[in-house]
Amino acid sequence: MCCLDGVIVGYAYASRHRKRQAYDYDVDVSIYVSPQHHGTGAAELLYQKLFRILTDLGYCHAYAGYTVPNEKSRKFHEKFGFTPVGTYRRTGYKLGSWHDVTWLEKSVSPCVDHPPSVKWIGDIPAERLLDILRS
Repeated sequence: MCCLDGVIVGYAYASRHRKRQAYDYDVDVSIYVSPQHHGTGAAELLYQKLFRILTDLGYCHAYAGYTVPNEKSRKFHEKFGFTPVGTYRRTGYKLGSWHDVTWLEKSVSPCVDHPPSVKWIGDIPAERLLDILRS
């Protein structure tokens, strides 16, 4: 979460990509920054911290989707190393109509044979987590 003068201006989070065990190393990510704070660097800061945490937790891939068309979101995600993997047609329903959603992927950390189980946020030592959040 990003706050300015005590007001939340944006947030980023990760959630489970799929329930099957084979996808334990993958997460879906999302970010929101209020329109009046676009271009301030808040979104970049939020994603940088989120990806550092995801790396520490042992995730390999992050996936993000955006409603088409949305050049601003596409360019933002490409700046962070996301590449498109496909578009789901008429899958997102919002504001009274169906929308296409393009999905992108990003490597968070290398995939190794026999990886250790991913960790929970509570498994990161408090000092390390505070270091990520403060930096």
